[in-house]
Amino acid sequence: MTLGQLICLTREAIGLTLRDVERLSGLSNAFIGQLETGWVDDISLRNAVKLGKALGLSLEQMAATNPRKGSRRESGKAKRRWRHVP
Repeated sequence: MTLGQLICLTREAIGLTLRDVERLSGLSNAFIGQLETGWVDDISLRNAVKLGKALGLSLEQMAATNPRKGSRRESGKAKRRWRHVP
C-alpha cells in the first residue's frame, strides 16, 4: 500500500472529504488529492505530521507504506524518505 492509498482509505473510513482534511491539516485539497492518486509521492516531514494529525495516523504508520508501489512515479527506493523543510 502506498502513502496515498493509506491517506485515501483512512480519510474515507472516517468520513472526511478532501476539503475536510484541507481544513484540518492546513494543506491544500489539491495537494492531498495528488498524494492520494500518486501524482505526488514526495512529502515533507512537516506535511506528514499535519496529515497524520488530521487523519489520526502516526508517522510510523505512514512511513511503513511502500512509497512507490503502484504510484505514477516508479522508483527503486525501498524506504520512505522524508524531505527536511526548515
